[in-house]
Amino acid sequence: MSQSCLIRISVRPYVKKFLVRNYSEPFFATDRGFAPGFILNALEKPVKVHPAAIPKRVQIEYGEFIHVSIGASTARKKGQLLSSENVRIFNEVVTDALYEQLYQFVVMLSESGCQIDASIRSFLSMYNFTEDDLSFENAKRQFYKLRKRKSVEKMLDHSKVPAMVATFYEEKVIPADPYQSMGAEMSLLGFGG
Repeated sequence: MSQSCLIRISVRPYVKKFLVRNYSEPFFATDRGFAPGFILNALEKPVKVHPAAIPKRVQIEYGEFIHVSIGASTARKKGQLLSSENVRIFNEVVTDALYEQLYQFVVMLSESGCQIDASIRSFLSMYNFTEDDLSFENAKRQFYKLRKRKSVEKMLDHSKVPAMVATFYEEKVIPADPYQSMGAEMSLLGFGG
């Protein structure tokens, strides 16, 4: 049985609930799925530096921790550390995915006749989000923001007509006469010519 390492990543409370519902806890860092794949690609090996060269940083805790399991061979090859920048980006990426899922959920329910507010509340209760985790007003604001952005993108996509279409192929140079290139090589060697 191979061993694994467990790493803890600081996340916002609603990010943890979203990840636990979609991946369980601890989830395994793998190339399948956006969150496990992000973590797998963001792993770093520790770098040895002189203590005086380490910049002073403030550790940011988002309030919760998610536990991620990585295999021992992955830990040896890729490392088992996440930079504070990657932790911040991870929280943002998962938050964006959550809002995208909220948008799709609300649109799906509103197309079947549900009110937008009721659909948002249903989404929040599906993930057991409290007002402290993710407020209804914030979720509603994010839904309308995404809806506006998607309508603008849709309008722009329909109005775009490509000015030019370029097709690229791999090219291979084939001499017109294969013996012609061989004749030039032969004359360099002192044969013929």
